[in-house]
Amino acid sequence: MSICGHKSGSSPGLSGDRPETGRLESAAKTKGVAPFKIFTEKETENASDFYLKLVDAESGNTVYVFYVRSGETLDVKVALGTYVLRYASGETWYGPEHLYGPRTRYAEGGDPLAFSQSGNMVYGNSVTLYTVLGGNFDTKNIDAGGF
Repeated sequence: MSICGHKSGSSPGLSGDRPETGRLESAAKTKGVAPFKIFTEKETENASDFYLKLVDAESGNTVYVFYVRSGETLDVKVALGTYVLRYASGETWYGPEHLYGPRTRYAEGGDPLAFSQSGNMVYGNSVTLYTVLGGNFDTKNIDAGGF
């Protein structure tokens, strides 16, 4: 079987095109009001794209799915709530079913992300998906079944 893939740094092809950075799916029942930013490493030979999920911390249901290209920033609004961030990363995109093929790396944030409101203040989150000295968002590797 042949699977057509797409390298992060290469031009999009006809099959296996990388999605644009942004929201791919939303099952939110309310409008997004809380800021959510994802920063990725500038596109280099070792940089990866990310396929991300925000999963409701209580129900375990996926609420949002995003795609972030290497070197780009995701800047969206999400519904208030507490979510677990899960992501898959890799260099060659095979589509939403196969993600990055057999070399897909899966991870999950160590602590849930809270998006809340107090009076007129809305609180969101920013996550940097590369190693930052003094960073405060721990992740752990998970298997494909946990994704």
